[in-house]
Amino acid sequence: MNALAPRRYVVAKLMWLAPLVLLAFGLVLAKTPYDFSRTLKQGYAATARVDSFITTNRSEISYDAVALVVPTTTGDSLRTTLPVPHSLFQILGDQTTLPVRVLEGSAQPVVIEATMVKDGRGGRQRFGLGTVQMRLAAIGAAICLVSALLLALPIFLWNRHLKRFGDPADRIA
Repeated sequence: MNALAPRRYVVAKLMWLAPLVLLAFGLVLAKTPYDFSRTLKQGYAATARVDSFITTNRSEISYDAVALVVPTTTGDSLRTTLPVPHSLFQILGDQTTLPVRVLEGSAQPVVIEATMVKDGRGGRQRFGLGTVQMRLAAIGAAICLVSALLLALPIFLWNRHLKRFGDPADRIA
């Protein structure tokens, strides 16, 4: 048996860190749609003043956001910058105010509630930007969790193979 064989098994076991990290990211990302949903359901309706539209169109990444000034129940104003999906940014246009939902003290205290209209086969459909962002966050979390499972499967099979048959590099042809 090769003197390096135990080290190879250590590396095979350390490979479990990759799906565990993806699983942790997926669980953290899974909290985001919950926060969006909670703010949309429990938050109060308000009209936010648009401070500015932020857009960055670089070749490697596009980033769109809207800077808002939101009135609170205490009479103060809350300044926040919310990212907006690039494909939906144009729909907001040059609006000076946006309807929002506010839940002070929440992890996602402000959610844009602007309603867009989409012409589809079933006629005109109305959907809220906050709902779209909630679904996008849920899809991102699901992709991360599925990736963790897909990465864990070959690692499990490789570790099982090493346990049953030993390292193929140790076999003499």
